[in-house]
Amino acid sequence: MDYIDTELKARKNVALIGEYFQAPREYASARELLAKRLMDFVLSIDRGFVLAALKKRIPTPKGTHRYVDVVFYNRNLRCFVLINLKTSLIIPHDVERIAYCALWYDIHEKSIRDASSVGVAVSVGKEKTIVEMASEDEDVATNVALLLPSADELNFLFRREKTE
Repeated sequence: MDYIDTELKARKNVALIGEYFQAPREYASARELLAKRLMDFVLSIDRGFVLAALKKRIPTPKGTHRYVDVVFYNRNLRCFVLINLKTSLIIPHDVERIAYCALWYDIHEKSIRDASSVGVAVSVGKEKTIVEMASEDEDVATNVALLLPSADELNFLFRREKTE
């Protein structure tokens, strides 16, 4: 039994080192705080969201990896919602990255009965919060937008985080 516990702890530590190696610790912890606050808020509003993953690592064809901060599954819409947080402005490349991650989820994680995955890029700026969405199915993206917190709610949520 001790061998199994030791083996599991060793694998967990290796996985944690791999997950957080891509960014300096202070940057990762700031994004983690924002991601945790967002996760708690989305789960508390009870609109059918369940947590699927935190800091999900997605491989790219070039052999590198992309990371998605929070992945939810919506039971009502039967789709994955991938959310990536940024502390700078969203550029078209960011939307392309989250669209790639949503497509990867469609290919590798989604079941046949699930709808298309939706990628959401959230920019937490000094003045306001900006949200961009990407999905293969526009109807699903529209329905997810209705269930997720509004830009004003997110702005209040993240402003509160900065003042605490």
